[in-house]
Amino acid sequence: MRIDNITIKNYRSINDIAFSINPLKDNSTTFGLIGVNEAGKTSILKALALKDNFNTIGIKQNDFQNKKLPIEVDYKYELLDLEKEDLLEKATERYFQN
Repeated sequence: MRIDNITIKNYRSINDIAFSINPLKDNSTTFGLIGVNEAGKTSILKALALKDNFNTIGIKQNDFQNKKLPIEVDYKYELLDLEKEDLLEKATERYFQN
């Protein structure tokens, strides 16, 4: 899976951020979060975990930058060819088992 872009709104120190992750010349992707302390690196990672339900702690009041607005986390990804084939194979197996 290759993540293409990420958007986060109203989460912790993040008001509204959107960025794209572009492939390198060899079509690979490498991504790192670099910044000074308290820049929001951990908030980005926690927001992505929250989106995927990996956050077992839940949302707290202080996670909302503006308590009148919802937290929004969105990302777009693309499955690689092998992942598409694997997914199709598993779906076909499940369909014909029933």
